[in-house]
Amino acid sequence: MECDRCGARRPRTGRCPNCGAPPPGGSSLSQWKTRGGGRGSGADWDDYDEPRPRGRQRGDYDEVELGRALVPSANQLMPMPQGGGVPALPGQPATEEEERALGIRRPVYIPVTTDKPKRKIRTWRVVSGVLSVMLVCIAACGATAFFGKDKISGVLPPIIQSRLTPQVYDFSQVPATPVSTPGPAAKYVVDAKTARSVDSNRTPIDITSHFPVKSQVNLVVQVRNVTAGEQHTVSVRWFLNGIDTQVTGGEGRTSKLIKDNSNVQFGLVYPVAGVGMAKVYWDRPANDTSDSATDPSLAQTIYFAVEQPTPTPSV
Repeated sequence: MECDRCGARRPRTGRCPNCGAPPPGGSSLSQWKTRGGGRGSGADWDDYDEPRPRGRQRGDYDEVELGRALVPSANQLMPMPQGGGVPALPGQPATEEEERALGIRRPVYIPVTTDKPKRKIRTWRVVSGVLSVMLVCIAACGATAFFGKDKISGVLPPIIQSRLTPQVYDFSQVPATPVSTPGPAAKYVVDAKTARSVDSNRTPIDITSHFPVKSQVNLVVQVRNVTAGEQHTVSVRWFLNGIDTQVTGGEGRTSKLIKDNSNVQFGLVYPVAGVGMAKVYWDRPANDTSDSATDPSLAQTIYFAVEQPTPTPSV
């Protein structure tokens, strides 16, 4: 190895044979001072700062004292993570305690807040909202059932329509053969019959009290005891299931003028099934709105059945 002072070859131990420099393991500066190389000794400082020979190599770390070298000690190195698989970078803290010791503060997430307090929904608002939704649903279902009945039945296949169970009506008050009930004015309208048809003399043909839906119900009444030269009015009110149909019309449907004894015919087509009823009146006043059986103008009352034909299943 080369001597640090003169650049000559020298052994690793002992003093340099050329200039007497101490070995590199000790403190060269302190030994040089003890030998008289300090300022007070009068030594020539230029000899100490003499440039080194050109053949000297600076990269040989064997000549550098470990105490003076800038090499981190073992306790200053960061520990290697055991399970991460990635070596720790020099100077990087491994734990939050180390970060706090070094003065490192990580950014903290602070959620956005507002000064406005949330409005609390009152109980009456919740209840009113639920009731409103329920009422709307009930109204929608009722409207659909009322207005959409015919449309729903229209889109069903014929085989399904033919097998629908018809509504059952109580026809117990309808006699097997037509029988009318007289009223206070039965002196002039003595009888009433229902029939499927009538001949030219207004005589009932095929007398019956049962009629299919959409067929005409013919009502024939016998007017008697009319004074010659007098003019009277015979009228009829048509009912279905106890409700007045409010049918109005001219000759042949609701009223006729009578001048003598004769048979009078009325007719009406019932489009739906149910229990039908006809009330015959004699000279009923226009302002008479009574439905009582003791009405002075009431002459006869007769019941009949309007039935839905039994569908024949198709083969």
